[in-house]
Amino acid sequence: MWGLEMATARRAPSLPSASGSDLDPVREAVLAVREGLEQGRFRREADISAGAVARVLAALGWDVFDPRVVSRELPIGQRRADYALFGSRSTPAVLLEVKDVGKADARGEEQLFQYCFHQGVPIAVLTDGRLWKLFLPAGEGTYEDRCFAALDFLDHSDAEVAGPLGRFLGCDEVRSGRARADAQAACEARRRQRRAAAEFERVWVSVLSDPDPSVLDRFAQRVREATGIEPERGRIAEFFRSKLTAGAPVRKLRRRPPVPPPSDLTQDSATQPAGGRYSFTLFGAKRECRRAKDVLVAVFTELARRDATFCERFAAKVRGRTRVYLATDRSQLYSTDPATMAETAELPGGWWISTHSSSAEKERRIRRACEIAGLKYGRDLVVHLPTRKRTPPAEDTAAASR
Repeated sequence: MWGLEMATARRAPSLPSASGSDLDPVREAVLAVREGLEQGRFRREADISAGAVARVLAALGWDVFDPRVVSRELPIGQRRADYALFGSRSTPAVLLEVKDVGKADARGEEQLFQYCFHQGVPIAVLTDGRLWKLFLPAGEGTYEDRCFAALDFLDHSDAEVAGPLGRFLGCDEVRSGRARADAQAACEARRRQRRAAAEFERVWVSVLSDPDPSVLDRFAQRVREATGIEPERGRIAEFFRSKLTAGAPVRKLRRRPPVPPPSDLTQDSATQPAGGRYSFTLFGAKRECRRAKDVLVAVFTELARRDATFCERFAAKVRGRTRVYLATDRSQLYSTDPATMAETAELPGGWWISTHSSSAEKERRIRRACEIAGLKYGRDLVVHLPTRKRTPPAEDTAAASR
């Protein structure tokens, strides 16, 4: 499956690019672009557009010299799309936005989707020359949900990149409608895999806490092969439970690189309250924060990273009578009082969260978040949000002493 998870794939050996080789035109174009990236030839957006994007589109069968087929700088509202690919209709079949190297990020995605919504485009592409992210704009969910392929010209082999490019962006595939159908199928497959992956940690904890006999047998077999000794099943079960308590297996499952905490958080003990008053523990991994709002933001950030659909599901189910707590449009969080704009924070996937509430309200929202994420509050997630005791006025104290 071609998705974001391929970003960690090891690049397979590739045949050298050469004139007259047996490689198909798309693979040759991929190899040529890779060479330019490795040599640092694409220093500007214009270089990427001319040296990488135009080369790949030509290899995919698009007539880059016919503006009726490949339109450059197509006006859309008050902006311009870098490339618009036309099939048999007068509206674009594909819009492609080009960014500087390293700039194929959330801002580029937002701009691209604005173009697509304006035109009703079936397929959208965001690229910085190296990373090509393909989207289904009409799909459901966040930008991440609608990304059905992410191709890295440096980390993936030329065959791994050329295959999806031809399948989803080939001129004949796009014009026949096969590209759109394949994109919809790929998007749904990725969505199903994300739903399955969201349960990995919880199932792993369940396996460790109550291992199936076949798991114990397999483990015992490996120990027996390594030592020649038949281990006792009770000792194996005890070992599994000890690892669950320590939380080590959960941490080992996280294969993505560590993500630094938000800029307003710190792990510097000199700036934290004594004893780390504000903290949360997720699957045995504890994190201390400076303030209650930092706990709220950090918890929602972790849940959003674990499940790309979490923010959307929370926003649909949890809202106040006159306000919302999560939104993709930041202004919706402070529409009645712009002064509270500072009491917001950004979450993964283009979502924003309101942090303007009491500690008790923050805890209630975290409890609801656990319900929606399928976690057990107090077990899978433990939160410590001490509330400040109210000091009664002097006259109240005097009255109480009488």
